[in-house]
Amino acid sequence: SLKKYIIFQSAQIPHIQQILNQIITEYFLEEEFSSRIITLYLPILFTELVRKCDTYLADDLTNSQSSTTSTMLEVIKLIESNYR
Repeated sequence: SLKKYIIFQSAQIPHIQQILNQIITEYFLEEEFSSRIITLYLPILFTELVRKCDTYLADDLTNSQSSTTSTMLEVIKLIESNYR
């Protein structure tokens, strides 16, 4: 079956957790410019995930064919550049 999602094993990656915490904090604070700050954090998050994609991907993806991993990397890059 075709998977329609990508699982990143990033729970123990402090830098990724920090970015996610900032996004969540801004979302719930609802202060002035919170939505703008979130919008600016998203490309940072995507870029960090792409930077070390093979480190963060779940084992079942990294153990598959290299073409599949390459395809996943391209998908992440596409999302990062066109998510808006």
